Amino acid sequence: MATIISGLEVQGPVEPGWEQILTPEAMAFLAELEGRFGPERLRLLDVRHKRRALIEAGERPDVLPETRAVREADWTVTPPPHGLPGRRVEVTGPTDRAAVIGALNSDAAVFVADFDDATVPVWANLLNGQINLRDAVRRTIGRTDPATGTVHALDATTAVLAVQPRGWHRDERHVRMEGEPVSGALFDAGLFLFHNARELVAHGNVPYLRLPGLEGHFEARLWNEVLTVAEEYLHLPHGVIRATVVIETLPAALEMDEILYELRERAAGLACEPRNHLFSLIRMFRNDPAFVLPDGDAGTAATPVAAAGCRLAARTARRRNIPVIGTPGGDTTPAAPVTAADLLAVPAGPKTEAGLRRDVALAIGSIEAWLRGTARVSLFGRIEDTTAAEISRTRVWQWLRHGAVLDDGRPVTMDLVDGIIADALAAGKAGAGDAGRWDAAASLFRTVATGDTLAEFLTLPAYDRLVDEGQ
Repeated sequence: MATIISGLEVQGPVEPGWEQILTPEAMAFLAELEGRFGPERLRLLDVRHKRRALIEAGERPDVLPETRAVREADWTVTPPPHGLPGRRVEVTGPTDRAAVIGALNSDAAVFVADFDDATVPVWANLLNGQINLRDAVRRTIGRTDPATGTVHALDATTAVLAVQPRGWHRDERHVRMEGEPVSGALFDAGLFLFHNARELVAHGNVPYLRLPGLEGHFEARLWNEVLTVAEEYLHLPHGVIRATVVIETLPAALEMDEILYELRERAAGLACEPRNHLFSLIRMFRNDPAFVLPDGDAGTAATPVAAAGCRLAARTARRRNIPVIGTPGGDTTPAAPVTAADLLAVPAGPKTEAGLRRDVALAIGSIEAWLRGTARVSLFGRIEDTTAAEISRTRVWQWLRHGAVLDDGRPVTMDLVDGIIADALAAGKAGAGDAGRWDAAASLFRTVATGDTLAEFLTLPAYDRLVDEGQ
C-alpha cells in the first residue's frame, strides 16, 4: 500500500531508518522540485526524440549557429571555492557502506558516490545509499566487517565527497506525483542536498554534484535552475552548489561551451567519458551502416573518436579556466582543433566470431549482475559497469541489423547469435551453480540486442523488471 508524504505517493516500503530520509520536510522539497521542473524535464526528453528523428532523416549534428557568440566570447567560469581540491585523481563507486568508507579513505582527491552507473536503483539501494552519504558527511559512518570483526571508520583526512545522480532520462518509479513517476535525477540530488548541503556549508565544505548524460545546453540550464531553487529553498548562498559536467554524449560534446556558459556560476569541471561518448554515437546513428562498430574495446581513449572528444574537453576546460578529468595527458591543450567530423569518426577494425562471443558473454554477465543488484562486476579481467554491456549489446544489434560479415566470410545471423547466447548462458550457469539470474539475463539481452528496434538503454527495461518484482 502506498504512503502519502507531503503530497508524494511513496510506493516503496518505508523500512526502519528510512523514515529519517523520507521525512515530510524532505519530501516537500522533492515535491517542490518535481512540480516546478518535472514538466520541463519531460519536454527536453521529447526534444531528444525529435533530434533523433532528424538524424534518422539524414541530418548530421554540428555546432549550433545560434550560439556562436557564446563559443567565441572570452568568458570564464566562476572560480571554485576553497572546498574543492585539485582533482587529478577521482574515483567513482557505489553508495553501499563499505564502498563509501573505502573510497573516502583512499588516496583519491574526490570520491564520486554514483547513483547513475555504479548503483542499481532498487529501492533499498537508494535509501541505504542516502543514509550512508548522510553519515559520511557527518563523519559518523562506520561498519564492522562480518568476516573479521574489524571496525572500519573514516580516516582523519578523506577524499572530497561528490554525488552523481541519475540522468534526466531515468524515472524513480517508487515515488509518484499525480500518478506519474518522479525524476530519478531530482530524487537522488534532492534528497542528498536536503539532508547534507547545509551541513557541508556550515563546516566550510561544498555541496558537490557530478551531472551525467546531458544532451545539450538546455538540459544544463535546467540543472542550473534546479540548483538555484534548491539554494533558495535551503537558505544557502547563491552558487555554493558546484557541479562537474560529464561529457558522454555527442550533443554535449558539440555544446561544451554552451553547457559551461549555462552553469558558469557553479561549474566545477568537465569529465571525459570516452566509452559513453561512443555509445551515444552509435545510438544516434543506429540505422546507418556507416556507423557499425568493429570488434574490441572500441571506446577506449586510444580510438580517434574518443581521443577527439577528450581533446576537445581539455581545450574547452583550459579556455574556460576549469579542471578536466579523464583526458589522456591530464589538462594538456593540443594545438589541433577538433571538428564535428572528428567527433563522428567510427573506429575501424575486424569483425570476428571471437569478438561476437565476447560481446554476448560480457553483456549477459553484466545484466545478470545488475538483476542481482550489483552494477559493477569482474568480467574478462576487468571491472565493468553497464557501459561496456551497452556497447556490446548495441554492437550485436548493429551486426544483425546491417548484415555484418565476419572476417571468415560468414554473415552474422539470428541463428548464429542464438547459438552464442545459448553457449554464454550455459557457461554462466556452470560457473554459478544454482545461484544467479542467468535465464532472466539472457532473455533480457535477447530483447535489447536482437529486436526490430534498438532499445535506448538496457537499464530501463531491467529497472522495470526489478520494480515489477517488488524491488
